[in-house]
Amino acid sequence: MPGVLIVYYSLSGKTRAAAETLRISLGADIVEIRDGRPRRGLRGMLRSVRESLTGAVPEIESDGHHPLAYKLVVLATPVWAARPASPMYAYIQRHKAILPEVAFLCTYGGVGAAATLARLAELVGKAPVTTLSLSDKDRKSGEARDAVGRFARRLRGAVKDAAPTGAGGNTQALFADKQR
Repeated sequence: MPGVLIVYYSLSGKTRAAAETLRISLGADIVEIRDGRPRRGLRGMLRSVRESLTGAVPEIESDGHHPLAYKLVVLATPVWAARPASPMYAYIQRHKAILPEVAFLCTYGGVGAAATLARLAELVGKAPVTTLSLSDKDRKSGEARDAVGRFARRLRGAVKDAAPTGAGGNTQALFADKQR
């Protein structure tokens, strides 16, 4: 049985970079939540903030990895208005009843990480085994790579028998500024 599934939503690429670095470290499976609604520009930003504040659930797509096949699911989201991104709300709503143990990862620019992590726990209906919040400052200073490594070690401890599927590559390159 595979041990860890990482499920992430990323608009700017920052959450994707953290999720990919974690995937490489753990040899975990990964799922990107895709949202068909435009989120760029002022209208997209306002829609995104409104959805996060109201708990709106947009239509999403994700691949066939089923959470029941894993011992632990890491939910990774950017912080939007001190809340999880609305596509993450949709994923949680769709899979809440079948989520195994969970861990949370959030990326943020300024504030709202603690509130986002608390909201994730509330939405999922259970406490995470561990959490990680990564600021833009962490990412720019290089601290994010070390923090993801520590997070991965905590996850391995939570899922002792999750065997890596093998991975490699340059994790530093994953934290370069990327735009979708």
